[in-house]
Amino acid sequence: MSSRTFLLFREPTNLGKVYFGGRLLCHTREDEPTLPFGKYKLTLSFSHKFDEHLPLIHAGPQAPDAWIYGGDPVPNTKGSIFVGRIRTIAGVQKCPDTIRQIISLVQDVEDSGDTPLLEIR
Repeated sequence: MSSRTFLLFREPTNLGKVYFGGRLLCHTREDEPTLPFGKYKLTLSFSHKFDEHLPLIHAGPQAPDAWIYGGDPVPNTKGSIFVGRIRTIAGVQKCPDTIRQIISLVQDVEDSGDTPLLEIR
């Protein structure tokens, strides 16, 4: 695994875990997963849906692009990946700090001239 790759291990329950640099970074919840297993480019882009700059997952022709988001679910979030520091029965918590950390890591990779990636397994 490259130091520029976020690795998401998905579970059948729509929950998962993200690792970066070989360390557990956060837990995830996907209401309706739309991205198949694979490797995807990440960029920081403005989301009108969430009204902030967030990591955008570029899915290419196989699926619609999706957002990595840290907060309470909002309507029409199919495909979005919610991230949080704490896993609960219902999903994830401690989301704002988690998304800020992911944004910072994506920015660091971009600033180094490399391309941040998300691999879903």
